[in-house]
Amino acid sequence: MPALKKRVLIVDDNAVNRKYLKTVLKDYDLTEAENGIEALEQFNTTAADLILMDIQMPVMDGMECMKVLRDKNVSIPILAITAFSGNEDRDKFINEGFSDFLAKPLPPNTIRTVVGNWLSPDKQTLQVYTNKKPDYSEFDLDIIEDLKKYLTENEYKKLVVDFIDETKIFLNNIDLLTNKDDFSSIIRILHTIKGNAASLGFYRLSKLSAVLEAKLKNEQFQNFSDNFEAFKSNAYASFEAFKTQLNRNDD
Repeated sequence: MPALKKRVLIVDDNAVNRKYLKTVLKDYDLTEAENGIEALEQFNTTAADLILMDIQMPVMDGMECMKVLRDKNVSIPILAITAFSGNEDRDKFINEGFSDFLAKPLPPNTIRTVVGNWLSPDKQTLQVYTNKKPDYSEFDLDIIEDLKKYLTENEYKKLVVDFIDETKIFLNNIDLLTNKDDFSSIIRILHTIKGNAASLGFYRLSKLSAVLEAKLKNEQFQNFSDNFEAFKSNAYASFEAFKTQLNRNDD
């Protein structure tokens, strides 16, 4: 298919999320960047046909990077990928100049469909994609099964193991940041955990991250240490539940 020859630039500061997107879109010609500045340099070196842009990034965030590109009359599709999912967020991103808005979590098939849609000249119409679940079940089995359609068993395990290892480091970092009352940095880490967990089907962990992130954004700092200990226990319980499920599948 012609679309498979198109070049997609993935811009995200999180290595696990970039790996996830690269795995799902492995049939495309892919380039990547860790922040907006790198994305601009990458685009100037090797122009892309479509950009998948994370919003919250250091150095230069996705919104600013998109505006720089639009100011240079870059008209290719630029798709915002974010853990934000409210109607106000959606309208803001579209009105600012993004071509489309994709709210995490996104199943692999949805990502491939959206990218294919925007890379087909006769199908470039705005579609807002969200994926919401009604409860706090441990895993989003739809996303996990969808992932397994595009990944080998080893690729899938490696992706999740990398996510778990990185999240454990994040949890240790939050412990250190709590002692410094550096809640702005903690909010950024929780936002990253929320998005990564959602993309890989760790639904409950993603929702709990969102709850704790919201508390801090509303400056509800009281009892944070206790809340975080409960969150950390839930995170490790999710990791163990995943390992148990893997062992069952191997039997």
